[in-house]
Amino acid sequence: MFRTKNIAAMGYSGIYPENTMLAYRKALEAGADGIEVDAHLTKDNVIVLCHDEYIDRTTDGTGKIRELTYEELCQYNASHSYMNPEASAVVQLFVSQPRQTEKAEEIGFQSIPKLVELLELVKETGCTIIVEMKGTAALYPGMGEAIAELIIEHGLERQCSISSFSHHYIYELSQQYPDVSFAAVTTVDQLYKPAKYLNQLHAKQIHPYSSAVTKELVQACHSDGIEIIAWSVGETDEETGIQKLIELGVDGIMTHYPPRMYEIGQA
Repeated sequence: MFRTKNIAAMGYSGIYPENTMLAYRKALEAGADGIEVDAHLTKDNVIVLCHDEYIDRTTDGTGKIRELTYEELCQYNASHSYMNPEASAVVQLFVSQPRQTEKAEEIGFQSIPKLVELLELVKETGCTIIVEMKGTAALYPGMGEAIAELIIEHGLERQCSISSFSHHYIYELSQQYPDVSFAAVTTVDQLYKPAKYLNQLHAKQIHPYSSAVTKELVQACHSDGIEIIAWSVGETDEETGIQKLIELGVDGIMTHYPPRMYEIGQA
């Protein structure tokens, strides 16, 4: 029986510090089928997981990830802004409702994780991993190749996909790594002949913004075996938004609150 996948955006980031190993473990405990993360490349070519190009919003440090070594990044606390909301006015940028502040007492220092740590965590679970590449090939030379090779090295081609807003980059990587799944991320704009476009990219998934999802888009993509996994800033955290997307027949929904999605999906 078909069931829409419950994808934890940045881990269980509605309650725990986004893109931390704690948030990833809590997402699995909450019943998530998958985890969506954001990848950057450090100065010394380590793939790390953080949404922003800068570490200012989520940590007690400052600067661009690509200008810092992994060792330098490790000294900064990725739960700092969660623990100290006044330190960052936009710490809850991607979450529709305030976090439960009482949870902060249970959270200590969290380092910015490496992608390989997450791959090792999920290897035996069957959990789906979506790695969104931030930036472009020009900004992070070799990042896409490094991510693909890590996935292959861990034997996770069937569990992982690599996504990007940079569709040219997706196409180039798909030529080099035909056994790895790639996804095109889109916003509110409708694609013209989406299945044809995605097939030209060799993309096996599309990740559209929730408001761009229509029955026609779902049918067009499914007719060519292309999966649709929707995302949003807040709609996919609420019951009405989740239910609407399930009824439209999407294959997965990225949410910051996986228990809500779990409860609706099990109903």
